[in-house]
Amino acid sequence: MKNLAAASTSTAAAILSAVFAIALAVPFSASAIAAPRQAEAEGETVDSGIPAGLQGFRGILVGTLVSKDAEKGTLVLKVTGVKNVWKKSTAKDPKSAIGKEVPVKGVFGKWLDVLVVLQPGDKIELEAFHDEGDQLRFPGEWLKKAES
Repeated sequence: MKNLAAASTSTAAAILSAVFAIALAVPFSASAIAAPRQAEAEGETVDSGIPAGLQGFRGILVGTLVSKDAEKGTLVLKVTGVKNVWKKSTAKDPKSAIGKEVPVKGVFGKWLDVLVVLQPGDKIELEAFHDEGDQLRFPGEWLKKAES
């Protein structure tokens, strides 16, 4: 029994030594930390798929439906305009999203019926919030096919 315990301890020590050796061998670069900040300053997306100027957005976007998944309640919108910006929006430049594709999650309830009949290529209007993360959130108030 003592031999088994000693073998387990030496195996664990060998594994731990290998993990530390790998961790020390991986190069660290300060530029990896600076890259997201530079992208944000240039108005690009910041690792999240949401343009930096759209972060904190609350309002209505207009655009073309790129794709949808009615079972998951998600869609991707290619933004062509910003119809309204609510007072509580903290987005610095909502129009920075124009021409970009943004993911939207959280379509639920009666709005799924609307999503089901929409087709990729349709021009739509939808209310969206950016609270955090890599997607906009549908708050459940406005989703419709836009008038041409």
